Amino acid sequence: IKELYKTQKALNMSDSKYRLLIENNSNFIFSLNTDGHFTFVSSVITTKLGYEVSEVIGKNFHFLMHPEDVPLCLSLFHKTLFYGEPQTVLEYRVVPKDGRWLWNTTSLAPLKDENGTITKLIGTTSDINEIKKAKLAIQESEAKHRVLTDLSGDMIVMHRNFEKYYVNTAVEKTLGYSQEEFLKFGLLE
Repeated sequence: IKELYKTQKALNMSDSKYRLLIENNSNFIFSLNTDGHFTFVSSVITTKLGYEVSEVIGKNFHFLMHPEDVPLCLSLFHKTLFYGEPQTVLEYRVVPKDGRWLWNTTSLAPLKDENGTITKLIGTTSDINEIKKAKLAIQESEAKHRVLTDLSGDMIVMHRNFEKYYVNTAVEKTLGYSQEEFLKFGLLE
């Protein structure tokens, strides 16, 4: 009986450590059954998306997703089941309880029983909304920059370490080369 008590105590401590790791992770950790229904979600879902754990357990994962992203997410889910291998990061939009759309990434891995049969999928989801906003701001800034440089009558060439990566449309009027042709030349040619 004493040995059983020690084993149970060690198991409880191990369980507590893993629960602490999961609940204090900034990523949303979850498990899905092979039908795609949540069987576990970490409490991060409450702080990140506003849903209580009890509102998510038993629901199919795509209820959280933007309709345009559901086929992509289903593909990742089915690939994981079919190949039985972890699948790489996927970017998609989720809807928090407040109705706005947020960008996330997810990785999925199969959990197999002793016979090698997949019993569930384990996943981690990270919030990349701020990264997506920053990338969009950079793209918008670059687009405005290109418009301004293309409106200039002067030829403008941009380079990094003497490697040209942009030339405005004035190159055609000034030198007679298309932008693509000019970028193929070395900077000092």
